[in-house]
Amino acid sequence: MRRADGYYAQFCVDVERNEDLTPTGKTIGLDMGLESFYTDSNGVKVENPRYLRKAEKQLKRAQRRVSKKSQRQQESYQSEEAAGPSTLESLQAA
Repeated sequence: MRRADGYYAQFCVDVERNEDLTPTGKTIGLDMGLESFYTDSNGVKVENPRYLRKAEKQLKRAQRRVSKKSQRQQESYQSEEAAGPSTLESLQAA
C-alpha cells in the first residue's frame, strides 16, 4: 500500500495458539498509586515515570521560542506602521 509518507505492508495471520500454563502457586498483589507507579506485596516499588513533568520542560522552551518569534514579528510590523505609507511607497517605487 502506498501513502504520501511512504509504503506500508499489512498482514493478516490466522493461527491458533495453545499455551500450556502450569500454576506455580506464587501470587502477588499489586497496588497502583500516584507516588509510585506500583508496589507489589513483596515490597518492590517502581517509581512513577512522570512523563508530564519531563514534557513540560520541552513545552516551556517551545512556547518561549514561539513567543519570542511573535514578539519580533510584532515589532517589525509596528516599525513598518511607524514609517508610514509614504516611506514604504517611495521605497517600492525606487
